Amino acid sequence: MITHVAEAVEARGRVVLRLTPGAGGGQGTLAVIDAAVRLAQAYRAEIESLYIEDVELLRLASFSFAAEIPALGHHRGSRPYSYGGTLGRGGWRPLCVAELERDMRLQVSGLHRLVEQRATQAHVPVRLRVMRVDGLTAVASTCADCGPWNVVVLSEALASLAGDDLALLFEGVPDATGLMVVGHAPHGQSPKLTEQPVVLALEQAAALPAMLHTAERLVDGTDTPIVVVLVASDLAAADDGPDMGQKLESQVRLLLSERPPVMRADGTPVVVQLVSLTGTHGQLAVIAEALRRLAPGFLIARFGGLIVPPQGSLRLLGTTLSCPLLLIR
Repeated sequence: MITHVAEAVEARGRVVLRLTPGAGGGQGTLAVIDAAVRLAQAYRAEIESLYIEDVELLRLASFSFAAEIPALGHHRGSRPYSYGGTLGRGGWRPLCVAELERDMRLQVSGLHRLVEQRATQAHVPVRLRVMRVDGLTAVASTCADCGPWNVVVLSEALASLAGDDLALLFEGVPDATGLMVVGHAPHGQSPKLTEQPVVLALEQAAALPAMLHTAERLVDGTDTPIVVVLVASDLAAADDGPDMGQKLESQVRLLLSERPPVMRADGTPVVVQLVSLTGTHGQLAVIAEALRRLAPGFLIARFGGLIVPPQGSLRLLGTTLSCPLLLIR
């Protein structure tokens, strides 16, 4: 398991912020940008702001029969894209490739200004990259160019994704060591990334050292604690018996006792708390609610386990949690 993001001085590895055509300037997009900025700040890394143009829409617009039919109550300029042309019967408007490309450039410019504003406040360097290829190719190419250690931050909401989507990214982007997605935050209730705890959802004791390393970077310069949450999926194997949760807790306590404390700049140690959810018998709804009550600023978990399985909808988790979720291999 690798959770390293290279520092800027190493000239390799970046926080790659993937912005899709549907991303606007609303609260959800700002939450994603802030999470990417905080991660880059923690690792003293750069942000690669990757905007992927809608190849399929451009291809469609090149056909002579392609037209836009405005939705009821909408008018030109009321959506991210607006296309010129004379209204035809039924209110349809021929698609214009040149105007479509212009609107895409305007959207890129607006989104990049948002990223630059937030990043500048945190003294994080930003680079812009615009690509007109499919999403997977764009991310894989960017990560390969940036170096072997990258975290990809997705602009899509966690609730809109499936485990299959994330599995495709992990498999197709070997130079990405992690993915970050953001849950749904009620209006005005986005988590305070530097004031709320960094929570680790731990399913295997062997993953603890790498996850702690990442958490320590995120709490550096803050007063927030690290909370290690023990999660067991019930009886994983017959020979584990009914005490699997107790075994996990014993292993983690031993690892923590053998690990030297991490000191903050003011000389105080980083507080590491332990919470056990091993009695939930793998019920994700119960686990997700318990994680929400911890009010994490960041949640770190391993992809492919109980919390974020490689298949199926992530809507339950995405609608319960409001914080950024950092997934590692």
